Amino acid sequence: METKHIKAAEKVLNNFLKAWQDKRPAEMVKYCPKTWAETHRDQDAIKYLESLICRAIDNYRIQPHNKIIGESCIDLHVSMRIANGVAKVYRFRLICETAPYTPSLDGDWGVNPISMRLA
Repeated sequence: METKHIKAAEKVLNNFLKAWQDKRPAEMVKYCPKTWAETHRDQDAIKYLESLICRAIDNYRIQPHNKIIGESCIDLHVSMRIANGVAKVYRFRLICETAPYTPSLDGDWGVNPISMRLA
């Protein structure tokens, strides 16, 4: 995977995290993969993301480490401090799609919100 694709994925993750930090779940949906957004239509997606943002982000930093999972899938790591807690490193999986269920580097990156896990 070329560096430009990794940088594009990092930019989308940064936008997703900034919207989370600012408590804007409707904006977060724009940075999710097409497949996830399609299957969680409008209010379901927003409700899920609202449950995520109830844990406020104090600060975050995208790590330089990444793991390429496939041609259009990458894991990025983020050091985050949630709700005045200790900073921990979380993994987020990003998928690039041209349409739902159509992964391709010709598409747009999206953060799979259910992929967040401690790294």
